[in-house]
Amino acid sequence: MGKSIDCEYTSEIVCPYCGEEVGDSWEFEGEDGEWECHECEKTFNWYRTVTVEYSTTGNCEKNKEDHDFTDWDLLQYSDEEHIDSEVIKDFYLRKCKKCDKTEYLRLKDFKEN
Repeated sequence: MGKSIDCEYTSEIVCPYCGEEVGDSWEFEGEDGEWECHECEKTFNWYRTVTVEYSTTGNCEKNKEDHDFTDWDLLQYSDEEHIDSEVIKDFYLRKCKKCDKTEYLRLKDFKEN
């Protein structure tokens, strides 16, 4: 029995006969079509599946609600591009659990509070 080829719900079009992956499949026009594999030269049909997902957050300001912030978390830069005396290297942040509001405090300001 031959090797099983994963060709359903993949990120690229895959030949169901030889497993060859067709690069840049997103450039194909339409929702489906026919393709001849460059590797095994067999023709196969392809179908595009589009998934749409949504995310939501509350809106404390519009609803005149108090924010429900997380505890302050210390964050530290480790990115060498941002190593500069003008860049805040250590800071705290907290996020509202209901909306997308984020607050930041520099380490020195946090210690003063």
